[in-house]
Amino acid sequence: MNLRLLPTLALALLLPLLAGCIDKDKIATIPDAENLLFTPDGRLVVTGGTGVYEIVRSGAGYAAQPLQAELNGSCSFTGLAQLGDWVFAACQQRPNGLFGSPDNHLLAARVQAGQPLRFVQVERASAPDPMDTLALPNGLARAPSGHLLVADYDLFHSAGVARLAMDFTGPRPRIAAFQKNWLGAAHGVQHPNGIR
Repeated sequence: MNLRLLPTLALALLLPLLAGCIDKDKIATIPDAENLLFTPDGRLVVTGGTGVYEIVRSGAGYAAQPLQAELNGSCSFTGLAQLGDWVFAACQQRPNGLFGSPDNHLLAARVQAGQPLRFVQVERASAPDPMDTLALPNGLARAPSGHLLVADYDLFHSAGVARLAMDFTGPRPRIAAFQKNWLGAAHGVQHPNGIR
């Protein structure tokens, strides 16, 4: 191979990589944006920082409209997923500071045409709240089986992926079954930071 062609070859390989970094449109600002999803009716929902937002048209542009959540105090929102007519969001409160016990929440909002999403606490099948056994519920996904998967991220200890069976027969979803480390170290999963 001719060494004089090496810089040209390197540039040819680098240009396609740089193309993805050019010309993006910023439509809304969401602090610490974590996750997003499109509902079947075309709504864009985003978690970030201490809220869940719907991106809506505002004049000639777009705006991040905060959505209501049934919570006392501030919560750090992470994952988003949709099962049937419900959008789920995970969040964590730390009432006793960074090194205190987490107070994790699973919230759900029913998707109804023309109605704003309003997140309510999911009912639990048992006390204490099984979500509080997770270090940081940092990602949500719908499994093909219809279960809700929750990535449990823990920087200092091995964690895994929890699997939840949801019951939709009441006025709000209920956690019917909870498997904390459905996927864990035995499966090569130790520090999941998200799930798809």
